[in-house]
Amino acid sequence: MEHIFTDENISNFCKLTRDMNDLHNPEFMREKGKLAIVPGMLILTYTANIAGDFLMSRANNIEAYFNSFLSSGEEVDLYAISRPLKPLERILFAYKDNGSEEILSSGNNHSRLYQSDSTGYKSFEGVKREFGTTSKEIGEFANKIKAKNEDIAGFLFSIAFSTNALFESVVDPQSEKEKEVSSIFNNTEENKKILPAYKSFKIFMPDGFRSVDPGMTLDYITDINKVGTKGRDFMLDIECRQEDNILYRSVYELVAIPKKILIRRASNIPYK
Repeated sequence: MEHIFTDENISNFCKLTRDMNDLHNPEFMREKGKLAIVPGMLILTYTANIAGDFLMSRANNIEAYFNSFLSSGEEVDLYAISRPLKPLERILFAYKDNGSEEILSSGNNHSRLYQSDSTGYKSFEGVKREFGTTSKEIGEFANKIKAKNEDIAGFLFSIAFSTNALFESVVDPQSEKEKEVSSIFNNTEENKKILPAYKSFKIFMPDGFRSVDPGMTLDYITDINKVGTKGRDFMLDIECRQEDNILYRSVYELVAIPKKILIRRASNIPYK
């Protein structure tokens, strides 16, 4: 499926998911002479929706990897494919530059939906944050990712909305670990700002696919930890719930990158 994400698509998606990253703000990036960067969550959820029936009926795991940027107005080919010897898996592809660069992969690791008996997810204690959602928001999100099934749209919305839980942990830290991490990202000098960037994440649905009830809050329990000694890498555990129902448990791999470097990597606005 060939697709182009526009400035309007990006702005509306970020408004719905409350993604405050300036790299996705067309006006901010235009002032820098750059094209807005399409949120990785928009690319992933749009592509996962192509395999929505499989997600809803058979998958209980999601893996996502992010390899490169996609710019506003740039053409991308989105696919979800099965392989003959792996019927319990759907591989997600997002190719740009006429197929020369794949966005949703890292090395030999490809983003995918799959079924597995193995979980590998540990229990943890974290900070709980509650976010209200409405049928209107999920309906608008469904339109953004071209989802015809609102149950699928609601579940993918809950994944995209986890970005907001991450930002809240930085903007309004509650635990000592959050305060430590927040100090890295809350530099007020624009030229010295550091942003968290997704490298990958893994999601496990312990009870299989569960629909989101728009009349209930989405509760995110988060626990963020530094990894290694350089202070650049982080692991974020998130459990997403509605009352006593666990929608999913997830582990996000993040890296801290100076904002000015990310802006530099973005595509220039082409001369006309």
